[in-house]
Parts: sequence; structure tokens; C-alpha cells
Amino acid sequence: MKIQYKEVFATFPLMDPYRLHKRIWQWFPNPNGGRPFLYRFDRVGDKLIVCLRVDAAWPLSAQPATAAQLREVDGQPGAEHAFTIRVVPEIRVGSRVVALPMNEDAARWFASKAPDNGFEVDRIEASSRPLVFRGKRNRKITLNDTVIHGRLSVTGSSQFATTLLRGIGRHKGFGFGMLQIKH
Repeated sequence: MKIQYKEVFATFPLMDPYRLHKRIWQWFPNPNGGRPFLYRFDRVGDKLIVCLRVDAAWPLSAQPATAAQLREVDGQPGAEHAFTIRVVPEIRVGSRVVALPMNEDAARWFASKAPDNGFEVDRIEASSRPLVFRGKRNRKITLNDTVIHGRLSVTGSSQFATTLLRGIGRHKGFGFGMLQIKH
């Protein structure tokens, strides 16, 4: 099974994740059924490089992109891929959401998410740092920004396809949760 999606790249001036989130939503004036995209941002010098993932059927002319490409990933059970993902590892304890400590706990958290998302992890490394910014009503937000790299093996084709388009974890609106397969 081949899984197809589009990755669109754009460059923005430096801004906090909340403002970036608002700018990207402007590309989708009438979203039906929730957020039709995932994105990830990386700071490069004095700019933000944004990788936006949308369904393969989404028209490329619909956004101010600097580059766009159709991606195809092998989703057959047993297929192996190198990956990277930015996440905010958190767990629910009763009605509260609790941030996990850095690095090692984050790697275990991600590995625990793998079976429900159609893959298992073979090797994994995590590095974390705090990300602090202002959100709605100037409220201070602090997130445990964790980058995880490793290798995975697909175990469930349809679950893995859904994961590539829907992401893993919370805070997707701020650029987290997009599983990137290294090509």
C-alpha cells in the first residue's frame, strides 16, 4: 500500500507559535470537519521554515508556497522508515493533563503511542527544551518541545496512513505531532 500526501513549504519571518498558527489557518477559510492540515516549523536564522502536510487532493494553488511536492510512503506492514517528529509528551491523570519530564520519559511516551498508530519503534532518541510564548489573551504558554528521531516498522497500513495525515499527540495547532518520514 502506497500512502500519498502533499508537503508544502513556506518561509515566514520569526513569530511565536500562536501567531504562526493564526497565519496558517488563513489559508483554509472554510475548513469542513476540523483542521485539514498538519504542520511543523523550524527556525533557520531569522526565518521560520514551515512544512505543511495536506491530503493529496488539496489544490497546490491554494496557499503562498515556496515549494510543494507529492510524497509517497510505503505503508505495507513490515516497511521500515527513518523518522522525526516534534511532540509535546503529556499524559492524562484523571481530568488533568500532565507534562512528562524531558528526554527519556518522552521516548517511552512516544513508543507507547506507536501500536495505536500503526507502527512499532526500532530505535529512538529524544531531545527536549522548553518553548515559551504568549497565546490567546496574552496568556503565557510553556510546552515541553521534544524532537524524536529513530526508525519505525509499519504494523498496520490504514492506521499508519491515518497517523501520517492526522498526527500524534496534542498541540498540533502549534506545529507539533507531524510524523515526518525521511526520504
